[in-house]
Amino acid sequence: MGIIDGIGKAIKVLQKSGQIEIISELIDTQQKVLEMQEDYMRLKAENEKLKDTKDIQADLVITEHGSYRKSEIAKKVLYCSACWGNNQKLIPLITSKMPGAHFNAPICPTCKAIYAKGNPFAKMELAESDQEEKIEYNTRGYFIIKGENPRIPYCSACWKLEKKTVPLAQQDTVWKYKCSNCKTNIVALDDDGNPLNKKKEAGEAT
Repeated sequence: MGIIDGIGKAIKVLQKSGQIEIISELIDTQQKVLEMQEDYMRLKAENEKLKDTKDIQADLVITEHGSYRKSEIAKKVLYCSACWGNNQKLIPLITSKMPGAHFNAPICPTCKAIYAKGNPFAKMELAESDQEEKIEYNTRGYFIIKGENPRIPYCSACWKLEKKTVPLAQQDTVWKYKCSNCKTNIVALDDDGNPLNKKKEAGEAT
């Protein structure tokens, strides 16, 4: 039972006995508790918003082409730097269809700020391309990097979705793994779709 409910029940009991002064005091107390709860919820929401704002600010990279989030690098979404700086709002940019010099330039649909044309992800795409050439995929749910010794299994999902090379943690058996980032559980299979046995996996790892 909450404080508000408890006070409400006490008021109902006292109403039968006609104790007006005590009832009046309880009603005042009930109102004050409600106001305190409202203040608490408001402050909690403000603190959460402030924390989210700080997290986004630390994650944001500002360029002449707009801003992007490091944690969303695989999505390649550009946001309006002006809207974030002024209102802490992440507004995705669209492509301008205005004739003239700004045709096909990134533009904010909200504040109409126009950004420089170009690809801010070009260097990262080149680095990803170089990394992709070193990756050796298999049908077992993970990949390894060519020439790496010892051979470490990495999460294919994290690389494809987020461009992160996340080593898999070995579980209770040699052929079972878990990704610490996306929490995917992986059971290594042979070419016939059967779980690898310890002897085969151990021989392959040597």
